[in-house]
Amino acid sequence: MEKYCKKPVNFVYSLNICCILRKLVIYSKYMISSDYINRDYYVSLLSSFRQTGMIKIITGIRRCGKSTLLNELFYDYLLSDGVKKDTIIKIHLESLAQEDYTKDVSSLYNYIKSLITQDCLYYIFIDEVQELTDFEKLVNALKIDFKTDIYLTGSNSRLLSKEISTRLSGRFVEIPLFPFSFLEFCDAVNLINPAKPQSDEELFNEYLLHGGFPFAALCQNNDLLDMQFDGLFSSVIVKDIASRYEIRDMNLLRNIVLEVFSSIGSITSPNKLANTLISMGYKVTYDTVRNYLEYLCDAFILYKASRYNVKGKKYFENKFKYYVVDTGLRNSLLHYRQIEPTHAFENIVYFELLRRGWTVDIGEIDGYEVDFMCRGTKGLVYVQSAWTISDEEKMAQECKSFSLLRDNYPKVIITRDSVPLHDAGNGILVLSVLDFLRGKSSIF
Repeated sequence: MEKYCKKPVNFVYSLNICCILRKLVIYSKYMISSDYINRDYYVSLLSSFRQTGMIKIITGIRRCGKSTLLNELFYDYLLSDGVKKDTIIKIHLESLAQEDYTKDVSSLYNYIKSLITQDCLYYIFIDEVQELTDFEKLVNALKIDFKTDIYLTGSNSRLLSKEISTRLSGRFVEIPLFPFSFLEFCDAVNLINPAKPQSDEELFNEYLLHGGFPFAALCQNNDLLDMQFDGLFSSVIVKDIASRYEIRDMNLLRNIVLEVFSSIGSITSPNKLANTLISMGYKVTYDTVRNYLEYLCDAFILYKASRYNVKGKKYFENKFKYYVVDTGLRNSLLHYRQIEPTHAFENIVYFELLRRGWTVDIGEIDGYEVDFMCRGTKGLVYVQSAWTISDEEKMAQECKSFSLLRDNYPKVIITRDSVPLHDAGNGILVLSVLDFLRGKSSIF
Protein backbone atom coordinates (compact mmCIF):
# COMPACT_ATOMS: atom_id res chain seq x y z
CA MET A 1 0.00 0.00 0.00
CA GLU A 2 3.06 2.27 0.24
CA LYS A 3 2.59 3.65 -3.27
CA TYR A 4 -0.74 5.15 -2.20
CA CYS A 5 0.62 7.01 0.84
CA LYS A 6 0.98 10.76 0.66
CA LYS A 7 1.76 13.61 2.99
CA PRO A 8 -1.10 15.02 5.04
CA VAL A 9 -2.88 17.92 3.38
CA ASN A 10 -5.36 20.40 4.70
CA PHE A 11 -8.98 19.72 3.83
CA VAL A 12 -10.39 22.15 1.32
CA TYR A 13 -13.65 23.68 2.43
CA SER A 14 -14.16 26.20 -0.34
CA LEU A 15 -17.14 25.46 -2.54
CA ASN A 16 -15.31 27.12 -5.44
CA ILE A 17 -12.54 24.55 -5.14
CA CYS A 18 -15.17 21.78 -5.01
CA CYS A 19 -16.65 23.08 -8.28
CA ILE A 20 -13.22 23.04 -9.90
CA LEU A 21 -12.73 19.46 -8.76
CA ARG A 22 -16.08 18.45 -10.21
CA LYS A 23 -15.18 19.98 -13.57
CA LEU A 24 -11.86 18.17 -13.46
CA VAL A 25 -13.73 14.91 -12.95
CA ILE A 26 -16.12 15.59 -15.81
CA TYR A 27 -13.47 16.47 -18.35
CA SER A 28 -10.73 14.10 -17.25
CA LYS A 29 -9.61 11.68 -19.93
CA TYR A 30 -9.40 9.05 -17.20
CA MET A 31 -13.14 9.02 -16.64
CA ILE A 32 -16.12 7.67 -18.53
CA SER A 33 -19.77 8.26 -17.81
CA SER A 34 -21.38 6.20 -15.04
CA ASP A 35 -24.63 6.36 -17.01
CA TYR A 36 -23.81 2.96 -18.52
CA ILE A 37 -23.78 1.17 -15.17
CA ASN A 38 -27.20 -0.38 -14.66
CA ARG A 39 -28.70 -0.35 -11.19
CA ASP A 40 -31.65 -2.53 -12.07
CA TYR A 41 -32.56 -3.33 -8.47
CA TYR A 42 -33.22 0.32 -7.67
CA VAL A 43 -35.01 1.01 -10.95
CA SER A 44 -37.27 -1.95 -10.23
CA LEU A 45 -37.87 -0.68 -6.69
CA LEU A 46 -38.86 2.76 -7.97
CA SER A 47 -41.14 1.26 -10.59
CA SER A 48 -42.88 -0.89 -7.96
CA PHE A 49 -44.05 2.31 -6.21
CA ARG A 50 -44.96 4.06 -9.44
CA GLN A 51 -48.44 5.65 -9.49
CA THR A 52 -49.22 4.38 -5.99
CA GLY A 53 -49.83 7.85 -4.54
CA MET A 54 -46.68 7.47 -2.46
CA ILE A 55 -43.94 10.10 -2.61
CA LYS A 56 -40.66 8.39 -3.44
CA ILE A 57 -37.57 9.80 -1.65
CA ILE A 58 -34.15 8.50 -2.70
CA THR A 59 -31.65 9.21 0.09
CA GLY A 60 -27.90 8.80 0.35
CA ILE A 61 -24.57 10.56 0.48
CA ARG A 62 -23.67 12.96 -2.30
CA ARG A 63 -22.29 11.40 -5.48
CA CYS A 64 -23.48 7.89 -4.72
CA GLY A 65 -25.63 8.01 -7.87
CA LYS A 66 -29.00 9.43 -6.78
CA SER A 67 -29.30 11.91 -9.66
CA THR A 68 -28.17 9.36 -12.24
CA LEU A 69 -30.62 6.80 -10.91
CA LEU A 70 -33.57 9.20 -11.06
CA ASN A 71 -32.81 11.52 -13.96
CA GLU A 72 -31.25 9.01 -16.32
CA LEU A 73 -31.87 5.37 -15.45
CA PHE A 74 -35.44 5.68 -14.18
CA TYR A 75 -36.13 8.42 -16.74
CA ASP A 76 -35.07 6.07 -19.55
CA TYR A 77 -37.24 3.33 -18.05
CA LEU A 78 -40.29 5.62 -18.13
CA LEU A 79 -39.63 6.59 -21.75
CA SER A 80 -39.26 2.95 -22.72
CA ASP A 81 -42.63 2.30 -21.09
CA GLY A 82 -44.36 4.90 -23.24
CA VAL A 83 -44.25 7.98 -21.01
CA LYS A 84 -43.87 11.19 -23.04
CA LYS A 85 -40.83 13.40 -22.40
CA ASP A 86 -42.90 16.55 -21.91
CA THR A 87 -44.79 14.96 -19.00
CA ILE A 88 -41.58 14.44 -17.01
CA ILE A 89 -40.47 17.58 -15.15
CA LYS A 90 -36.93 17.63 -13.74
CA ILE A 91 -35.90 20.13 -11.06
CA HIS A 92 -32.40 20.32 -9.55
CA LEU A 93 -32.32 22.66 -6.56
CA GLU A 94 -28.55 23.21 -6.86
CA SER A 95 -28.63 24.06 -10.56
CA LEU A 96 -27.79 27.63 -11.54
CA ALA A 97 -29.89 27.18 -14.68
CA GLN A 98 -33.03 26.93 -12.53
CA GLU A 99 -31.96 29.34 -9.80
CA ASP A 100 -34.67 31.89 -10.61
CA TYR A 101 -37.38 29.28 -10.01
CA THR A 102 -36.01 27.51 -6.95
CA LYS A 103 -35.56 30.31 -4.42
CA ASP A 104 -38.70 29.49 -2.48
CA VAL A 105 -41.76 27.25 -2.49
CA SER A 106 -44.04 29.74 -4.25
CA SER A 107 -41.69 30.48 -7.15
CA LEU A 108 -40.99 26.78 -7.72
CA TYR A 109 -44.68 25.91 -7.52
CA ASN A 110 -45.52 28.55 -10.14
CA TYR A 111 -42.68 27.36 -12.38
CA ILE A 112 -43.86 23.74 -12.26
CA LYS A 113 -47.46 24.89 -12.76
CA SER A 114 -46.42 26.68 -15.95
CA LEU A 115 -45.04 23.41 -17.33
CA ILE A 116 -48.20 21.43 -16.65
CA THR A 117 -50.18 22.15 -19.80
CA GLN A 118 -52.06 18.89 -20.34
CA ASP A 119 -54.78 17.06 -18.43
CA CYS A 120 -52.69 13.96 -17.76
CA LEU A 121 -50.30 12.46 -15.22
CA TYR A 122 -47.03 14.33 -14.76
CA TYR A 123 -43.88 12.85 -13.25
CA ILE A 124 -42.07 15.35 -11.01
CA PHE A 125 -38.37 14.79 -10.23
CA ILE A 126 -36.84 17.12 -7.61
CA ASP A 127 -33.12 16.71 -6.87
CA GLU A 128 -31.50 17.61 -3.51
CA VAL A 129 -34.84 18.55 -2.02
CA GLN A 130 -33.34 19.47 1.37
CA GLU A 131 -32.10 22.70 -0.24
CA LEU A 132 -35.66 24.04 -0.36
CA THR A 133 -37.11 25.32 2.92
CA ASP A 134 -40.57 23.89 3.60
CA PHE A 135 -40.34 21.62 0.57
CA GLU A 136 -43.12 19.48 2.02
CA LYS A 137 -45.56 22.34 1.36
CA LEU A 138 -44.64 22.22 -2.31
CA VAL A 139 -45.04 18.44 -2.46
CA ASN A 140 -48.45 18.52 -0.81
CA ALA A 141 -49.64 21.30 -3.12
CA LEU A 142 -48.51 19.44 -6.24
CA LYS A 143 -50.31 16.30 -5.09
CA ILE A 144 -53.54 18.17 -4.36
CA ASP A 145 -53.65 20.51 -7.34
CA PHE A 146 -52.41 18.28 -10.18
CA LYS A 147 -52.18 14.69 -11.34
CA THR A 148 -48.62 13.95 -10.28
CA ASP A 149 -46.26 11.12 -9.42
CA ILE A 150 -43.50 12.65 -7.30
CA TYR A 151 -39.88 11.53 -6.87
CA LEU A 152 -37.35 13.31 -4.65
CA THR A 153 -33.66 12.89 -3.83
CA GLY A 154 -31.98 14.10 -0.65
CA SER A 155 -28.53 14.09 0.91
CA ASN A 156 -29.63 14.60 4.50
CA SER A 157 -31.77 12.24 6.55
CA ARG A 158 -33.29 15.14 8.49
CA LEU A 159 -35.65 15.58 5.57
CA LEU A 160 -37.32 12.40 6.87
CA SER A 161 -37.74 13.68 10.40
CA LYS A 162 -40.92 12.94 12.31
CA GLU A 163 -42.19 16.47 11.77
CA ILE A 164 -41.78 16.32 8.00
CA SER A 165 -43.25 12.84 7.74
CA THR A 166 -46.29 14.17 9.60
CA ARG A 167 -46.61 17.05 7.14
CA LEU A 168 -46.43 14.59 4.26
CA SER A 169 -49.22 12.62 5.94
CA GLY A 170 -47.01 9.55 6.09
CA ARG A 171 -47.52 8.91 2.38
CA PHE A 172 -43.90 8.50 1.37
CA VAL A 173 -41.39 5.72 0.99
CA GLU A 174 -37.66 6.07 1.51
CA ILE A 175 -35.34 4.29 -0.89
CA PRO A 176 -31.82 4.37 0.59
CA LEU A 177 -29.09 4.42 -2.05
CA PHE A 178 -25.50 3.41 -1.32
CA PRO A 179 -22.33 3.51 -3.39
CA PHE A 180 -21.86 0.59 -5.78
CA SER A 181 -22.24 -2.92 -4.45
CA PHE A 182 -19.42 -5.31 -5.27
CA LEU A 183 -21.36 -6.63 -8.29
CA GLU A 184 -21.99 -3.10 -9.60
CA PHE A 185 -18.34 -2.26 -8.99
CA CYS A 186 -17.27 -5.30 -11.03
CA ASP A 187 -19.56 -4.26 -13.88
CA ALA A 188 -18.03 -0.77 -13.90
CA VAL A 189 -14.42 -1.96 -13.82
CA ASN A 190 -14.99 -4.53 -16.54
CA LEU A 191 -16.69 -1.88 -18.66
CA ILE A 192 -13.53 0.24 -18.59
CA ASN A 193 -11.11 -2.63 -19.25
CA PRO A 194 -13.04 -5.30 -21.16
CA ALA A 195 -9.82 -6.59 -22.69
CA LYS A 196 -8.19 -7.05 -19.27
CA PRO A 197 -10.68 -8.96 -17.11
CA GLN A 198 -9.68 -9.27 -13.48
CA SER A 199 -10.28 -12.16 -11.13
CA ASP A 200 -12.77 -11.90 -8.29
CA GLU A 201 -9.85 -11.80 -5.86
CA GLU A 202 -8.26 -8.84 -7.65
CA LEU A 203 -11.57 -7.01 -7.90
CA PHE A 204 -12.32 -7.54 -4.22
CA ASN A 205 -8.91 -6.19 -3.18
CA GLU A 206 -9.57 -3.12 -5.34
CA TYR A 207 -13.04 -2.73 -3.84
CA LEU A 208 -11.60 -3.02 -0.34
CA LEU A 209 -9.08 -0.27 -1.08
CA HIS A 210 -10.99 2.23 -3.22
CA GLY A 211 -14.61 1.47 -2.34
CA GLY A 212 -17.73 1.69 -4.45
CA PHE A 213 -18.38 5.32 -5.31
CA PRO A 214 -19.13 5.43 -9.05
CA PHE A 215 -16.26 7.84 -9.70
CA ALA A 216 -13.87 5.48 -7.87
CA ALA A 217 -14.90 2.49 -9.93
CA LEU A 218 -14.52 4.43 -13.17
CA CYS A 219 -11.37 6.43 -12.42
CA GLN A 220 -8.06 5.10 -13.70
CA ASN A 221 -5.79 7.62 -12.00
CA ASN A 222 -5.12 7.50 -8.24
CA ASP A 223 -4.20 11.18 -7.91
CA LEU A 224 -7.45 12.26 -9.53
CA LEU A 225 -9.32 9.78 -7.38
CA ASP A 226 -7.96 11.24 -4.15
CA MET A 227 -8.82 14.74 -5.35
CA GLN A 228 -12.39 13.59 -5.91
CA PHE A 229 -12.61 12.04 -2.44
CA ASP A 230 -11.32 15.31 -0.94
CA GLY A 231 -13.84 17.28 -2.99
CA LEU A 232 -16.70 14.99 -2.00
CA PHE A 233 -15.86 15.18 1.68
CA SER A 234 -15.45 18.96 1.56
CA SER A 235 -18.79 19.35 -0.20
CA VAL A 236 -20.61 17.21 2.37
CA ILE A 237 -18.93 18.97 5.29
CA VAL A 238 -19.74 22.44 3.96
CA LYS A 239 -23.21 22.00 2.43
CA ASP A 240 -24.78 19.25 4.47
CA ILE A 241 -23.25 19.84 7.89
CA ALA A 242 -21.39 23.11 8.57
CA SER A 243 -23.79 25.51 6.86
CA ARG A 244 -26.91 23.60 7.92
CA TYR A 245 -25.94 23.47 11.61
CA GLU A 246 -23.84 26.68 11.71
CA ILE A 247 -20.64 24.91 12.74
CA ARG A 248 -17.60 27.15 13.01
CA ASP A 249 -14.93 24.83 14.39
CA MET A 250 -14.20 22.85 11.23
CA ASN A 251 -11.01 21.37 12.69
CA LEU A 252 -12.97 19.80 15.53
CA LEU A 253 -15.45 18.30 13.08
CA ARG A 254 -12.62 17.04 10.90
CA ASN A 255 -10.87 15.39 13.84
CA ILE A 256 -14.06 13.69 14.98
CA VAL A 257 -14.38 12.24 11.49
CA LEU A 258 -10.78 11.04 11.46
CA GLU A 259 -11.06 9.48 14.93
CA VAL A 260 -14.17 7.54 13.95
CA PHE A 261 -12.69 6.58 10.58
CA SER A 262 -9.67 5.23 12.44
CA SER A 263 -11.79 2.99 14.64
CA ILE A 264 -14.57 1.68 12.39
CA GLY A 265 -16.09 -1.48 13.79
CA SER A 266 -14.97 -0.69 17.32
CA ILE A 267 -17.24 0.09 20.26
CA THR A 268 -17.34 3.81 20.87
CA SER A 269 -19.44 6.42 22.61
CA PRO A 270 -19.68 10.21 22.53
CA ASN A 271 -18.18 10.33 26.04
CA LYS A 272 -15.19 8.19 25.08
CA LEU A 273 -14.62 10.24 21.94
CA ALA A 274 -14.93 13.51 23.87
CA ASN A 275 -12.24 12.35 26.30
CA THR A 276 -9.96 11.52 23.37
CA LEU A 277 -10.45 14.97 21.87
CA ILE A 278 -9.87 16.66 25.24
CA SER A 279 -6.55 14.81 25.48
CA MET A 280 -5.71 16.33 22.07
CA GLY A 281 -6.26 19.83 23.48
CA TYR A 282 -9.84 20.50 22.37
CA LYS A 283 -12.32 22.13 24.71
CA VAL A 284 -15.31 20.01 23.89
CA THR A 285 -18.33 18.61 25.68
CA TYR A 286 -20.10 15.29 25.47
CA ASP A 287 -23.17 16.99 23.97
CA THR A 288 -21.13 18.64 21.21
CA VAL A 289 -19.52 15.35 20.19
CA ARG A 290 -22.86 13.56 20.29
CA ASN A 291 -24.42 16.23 18.08
CA TYR A 292 -21.56 16.16 15.58
CA LEU A 293 -21.81 12.39 15.30
CA GLU A 294 -25.53 12.71 14.60
CA TYR A 295 -24.84 15.33 11.94
CA LEU A 296 -22.37 12.96 10.25
CA CYS A 297 -25.00 10.22 10.31
CA ASP A 298 -27.62 12.63 8.96
CA ALA A 299 -25.31 13.37 6.00
CA PHE A 300 -24.85 9.62 5.41
CA ILE A 301 -21.09 9.67 6.01
CA LEU A 302 -21.45 7.49 9.09
CA TYR A 303 -23.95 4.76 9.96
CA LYS A 304 -24.58 3.83 13.57
CA ALA A 305 -25.20 0.24 14.68
CA SER A 306 -26.77 -0.16 18.11
CA ARG A 307 -25.72 -2.86 20.59
CA TYR A 308 -28.36 -5.36 21.65
CA ASN A 309 -28.30 -7.52 24.77
CA VAL A 310 -29.57 -10.86 23.47
CA LYS A 311 -30.41 -12.30 26.91
CA GLY A 312 -31.82 -9.09 28.37
CA LYS A 313 -33.65 -8.32 25.13
CA LYS A 314 -32.86 -4.62 25.26
CA TYR A 315 -30.49 -2.12 23.71
CA PHE A 316 -27.44 -0.76 25.49
CA GLU A 317 -27.37 3.01 25.91
CA ASN A 318 -24.56 5.21 24.57
CA LYS A 319 -22.45 2.36 23.16
CA PHE A 320 -22.41 1.96 19.41
CA LYS A 321 -20.35 0.91 16.45
CA TYR A 322 -19.92 3.34 13.60
CA TYR A 323 -19.31 2.32 10.02
CA VAL A 324 -18.25 4.61 7.18
CA VAL A 325 -20.39 4.69 4.05
CA ASP A 326 -17.45 3.73 1.83
CA THR A 327 -14.04 2.20 2.53
CA GLY A 328 -12.45 4.19 -0.30
CA LEU A 329 -13.50 7.50 1.27
CA ARG A 330 -12.12 6.33 4.61
CA ASN A 331 -8.81 5.11 3.20
CA SER A 332 -8.25 8.23 1.14
CA LEU A 333 -8.93 10.66 4.01
CA LEU A 334 -6.61 8.64 6.26
CA HIS A 335 -3.99 8.76 3.48
CA TYR A 336 -3.94 4.93 3.19
CA ARG A 337 -2.02 4.63 6.46
CA GLN A 338 -4.60 2.56 8.31
CA ILE A 339 -5.98 0.13 5.76
CA GLU A 340 -6.82 -2.41 8.51
CA PRO A 341 -8.33 -5.00 6.16
CA THR A 342 -10.21 -6.86 8.92
CA HIS A 343 -12.18 -3.74 9.86
CA ALA A 344 -12.66 -2.69 6.24
CA PHE A 345 -13.90 -6.22 5.54
CA GLU A 346 -16.43 -5.94 8.36
CA ASN A 347 -17.51 -2.56 6.98
CA ILE A 348 -18.18 -4.09 3.55
CA VAL A 349 -20.23 -6.94 5.03
CA TYR A 350 -22.28 -4.48 7.09
CA PHE A 351 -23.25 -2.35 4.09
CA GLU A 352 -24.04 -5.33 1.90
CA LEU A 353 -26.51 -6.44 4.55
CA LEU A 354 -28.07 -2.96 4.55
CA ARG A 355 -28.31 -3.00 0.75
CA ARG A 356 -30.32 -6.17 0.95
CA GLY A 357 -32.85 -4.58 3.27
CA TRP A 358 -31.76 -6.02 6.62
CA THR A 359 -31.93 -4.05 9.84
CA VAL A 360 -28.54 -4.64 11.43
CA ASP A 361 -27.60 -4.47 15.14
CA ILE A 362 -24.59 -5.63 17.13
CA GLY A 363 -25.38 -8.55 19.46
CA GLU A 364 -23.89 -9.22 22.89
CA ILE A 365 -24.36 -12.33 24.99
CA ASP A 366 -22.47 -13.14 28.21
CA GLY A 367 -19.69 -10.75 27.27
CA TYR A 368 -19.23 -12.20 23.78
CA GLU A 369 -20.11 -10.33 20.62
CA VAL A 370 -22.20 -11.34 17.64
CA ASP A 371 -20.96 -9.06 14.89
CA PHE A 372 -24.36 -8.62 13.26
CA MET A 373 -27.92 -9.46 14.22
CA CYS A 374 -29.90 -9.11 11.01
CA ARG A 375 -33.66 -8.70 11.02
CA GLY A 376 -35.73 -8.71 7.87
CA THR A 377 -38.56 -10.32 5.96
CA LYS A 378 -36.76 -13.66 6.18
CA GLY A 379 -36.62 -13.47 9.97
CA LEU A 380 -33.46 -13.26 12.07
CA VAL A 381 -29.94 -14.21 11.00
CA TYR A 382 -26.79 -14.06 13.14
CA VAL A 383 -23.57 -13.18 11.31
CA GLN A 384 -19.92 -13.25 12.26
CA SER A 385 -17.49 -11.38 10.01
CA ALA A 386 -14.09 -13.12 10.00
CA TRP A 387 -11.12 -12.21 7.84
CA THR A 388 -9.90 -15.76 8.28
CA ILE A 389 -10.86 -18.96 10.09
CA SER A 390 -7.89 -20.90 8.78
CA ASP A 391 -6.88 -22.33 12.17
CA GLU A 392 -8.85 -24.08 14.91
CA GLU A 393 -8.30 -21.34 17.48
CA LYS A 394 -9.74 -18.64 15.23
CA MET A 395 -12.66 -20.87 14.28
CA ALA A 396 -13.43 -21.58 17.94
CA GLN A 397 -13.30 -17.87 18.70
CA GLU A 398 -15.83 -17.05 15.99
CA CYS A 399 -18.15 -19.88 17.08
CA LYS A 400 -18.09 -19.06 20.81
CA SER A 401 -20.85 -16.44 20.76
CA PHE A 402 -22.97 -18.65 18.52
CA SER A 403 -22.72 -21.50 21.03
CA LEU A 404 -24.33 -19.28 23.69
CA LEU A 405 -27.41 -18.55 21.61
CA ARG A 406 -30.45 -20.60 22.59
CA ASP A 407 -32.54 -20.37 19.44
CA ASN A 408 -32.62 -21.98 16.02
CA TYR A 409 -32.15 -18.97 13.79
CA PRO A 410 -29.48 -19.27 11.06
CA LYS A 411 -25.90 -18.63 12.16
CA VAL A 412 -23.39 -17.72 9.46
CA ILE A 413 -19.67 -16.97 9.41
CA ILE A 414 -18.70 -14.83 6.42
CA THR A 415 -14.98 -15.15 5.78
CA ARG A 416 -12.33 -13.84 3.40
CA ASP A 417 -11.10 -17.42 3.02
CA SER A 418 -11.85 -19.08 -0.31
CA VAL A 419 -14.08 -21.87 0.92
CA PRO A 420 -17.28 -23.43 -0.42
CA LEU A 421 -20.49 -22.99 1.52
CA HIS A 422 -20.51 -25.68 4.21
CA ASP A 423 -21.84 -26.64 7.63
CA ALA A 424 -19.14 -26.27 10.27
CA GLY A 425 -21.19 -28.19 12.84
CA ASN A 426 -23.86 -27.19 15.36
CA GLY A 427 -25.83 -25.59 12.55
CA ILE A 428 -23.16 -22.97 11.82
CA LEU A 429 -22.69 -22.23 8.12
CA VAL A 430 -19.44 -20.90 6.64
CA LEU A 431 -19.72 -18.70 3.57
CA SER A 432 -16.93 -17.00 1.62
CA VAL A 433 -17.34 -13.25 1.21
CA LEU A 434 -17.20 -13.53 -2.58
CA ASP A 435 -20.10 -15.99 -2.60
CA PHE A 436 -21.95 -13.71 -0.17
CA LEU A 437 -21.40 -10.61 -2.31
CA ARG A 438 -22.42 -12.48 -5.45
CA GLY A 439 -25.65 -13.64 -3.81
CA LYS A 440 -24.89 -17.35 -3.86
CA SER A 441 -26.61 -18.07 -0.55
CA SER A 442 -30.41 -18.16 -0.19
CA ILE A 443 -30.12 -17.17 3.50
CA PHE A 444 -29.58 -13.52 2.57
